[in-house]
Amino acid sequence: MRKISTVFLILLLAVSLLFGAEQINLRFPNWMFTEPGVMDWFYDGIAEFEALNPGIKVVPVVIPPGNYEDKLITEIAAGIIPDVFPVFTNMMPKLINLGILEPLDKWLDKTDWKDDLIKLQDAAVKDGVTYGVALTGSPHGLTVNKKLLEEAGVEKIPNTPEELLEAAKLVKEKTGKFGFAFTNSSTEPLFMYIYAMHWVLGYGSDFSTAEGVPIINDPKNVEAISYMYKFYEEGLVPKGVDTITMRRMFWNGEIAMMIDGPYTMTHIKAEMPDVYENFTYVEPPTPTHAAITGGAFWTIPARSKHKEEAWKLIEFFNSKEYQTRWVEDTMQIAGQVVETTPEFNAKHPWFANMLDIAKRYGAGFGYAPPGLEVFANEFRNIVADHLGDLYSGRKTVKQALDEAQAEAEAWLDDMMLF
Repeated sequence: MRKISTVFLILLLAVSLLFGAEQINLRFPNWMFTEPGVMDWFYDGIAEFEALNPGIKVVPVVIPPGNYEDKLITEIAAGIIPDVFPVFTNMMPKLINLGILEPLDKWLDKTDWKDDLIKLQDAAVKDGVTYGVALTGSPHGLTVNKKLLEEAGVEKIPNTPEELLEAAKLVKEKTGKFGFAFTNSSTEPLFMYIYAMHWVLGYGSDFSTAEGVPIINDPKNVEAISYMYKFYEEGLVPKGVDTITMRRMFWNGEIAMMIDGPYTMTHIKAEMPDVYENFTYVEPPTPTHAAITGGAFWTIPARSKHKEEAWKLIEFFNSKEYQTRWVEDTMQIAGQVVETTPEFNAKHPWFANMLDIAKRYGAGFGYAPPGLEVFANEFRNIVADHLGDLYSGRKTVKQALDEAQAEAEAWLDDMMLF
């Protein structure tokens, strides 16, 4: 049957070429095209989609995650328009506000899977209009190299800040490895902000209020960043390395613990399957146990030349087969609710932890400052600039956060003038 189908597709393509049908190229930028495990899901799907739709060619465009938002918006402003693209959760408010995204309800309402989308889908709706389709949700937790902890004599996985600090010290003392890690390189302001936000949320705060008022130097934030900074001061974390290098150090057994997304487990399974069983994922060891919840949405630009074909691609990846494959192949939460099998649960026991964390501690959706989502990038850069001064030794925690607060307030005052 597959041979007949293949012959039919070839004949269909030949006929379309014979009669001069124009091939449609779908420009598809994506930061996930180089991620182990995840990229296979995309590329396999693209190949199958193109076989089923011989008149459509998907053109992948790789953009690194660290500058994905800036580069994408800059290109769109310059007239380089994608036809379909995923966006980080925190990008949605800005893109909606700028009028960049096409409303999707006219297509979504016709599907039989609309009601199966995860709760994160709510972040793609404004004033009753849907601008994105949930692709994945990624609650961050404590990723742990169990073997390295055992070698250091750490008897249980830390569940409090104090336990984390003591475990990190033991790892350093007994193995010479790093006990913990977080991004502290000024070359990556986005990730510097994200890893600091884990602690801010973990102490029950945020960098702004729901009304958009900056509270960067709130006492809880000073307490949170001060505790995080202990690991840096005591040499328990790698300093000045980029996030990709830091994650690879974790996979390779040079770092014992990180608060990071479940995709870290995906990467280990894909790149280092022989040591996969040495790793696990549990709730963050902070007072509230909350960390950021990342995620992504499928979107179509309002200026896309091929909206119908772009939706076809989105609908294809939302098939039951590919939603199930997303969970089983990448071990991340899919855009739709997917029931896992007992066999899968037994093989990947940490996955249940992730679902529990998503249910109990969902916070910091899209790592955007509450009330200032439209200006998230500018706000994050202010915070990150002053965190960079902290890591360079030019400021104390209190000085860095006080000065970030003052700059954010002045920036908002200037915004009000316009």
